[in-house]
Amino acid sequence: MNNIFPEIFVVLLIACMVGEALLAALYLRTRSLSMSEYFGWALVIVLVPLLGPFLAIAVRPGQAINSGRAGRAATQRRPLPRR
Repeated sequence: MNNIFPEIFVVLLIACMVGEALLAALYLRTRSLSMSEYFGWALVIVLVPLLGPFLAIAVRPGQAINSGRAGRAATQRRPLPRR
């Protein structure tokens, strides 16, 4: 193996971390949060690089913003009849 191999892994790791942070930030846009809550979650995403984006998506902070057909379809569901 040559010496360029470790540099490639570092670049790939940084690219994945930036991609995860970007995906988590885009996910937070779909949630109804106050400005202080949004900045708090953004700090978690940036300061905890590998676990922060997963936490921001798994915890589902705030209320979902209903937009598009998926939001309307979810509110129009009828309960299943009991047997």
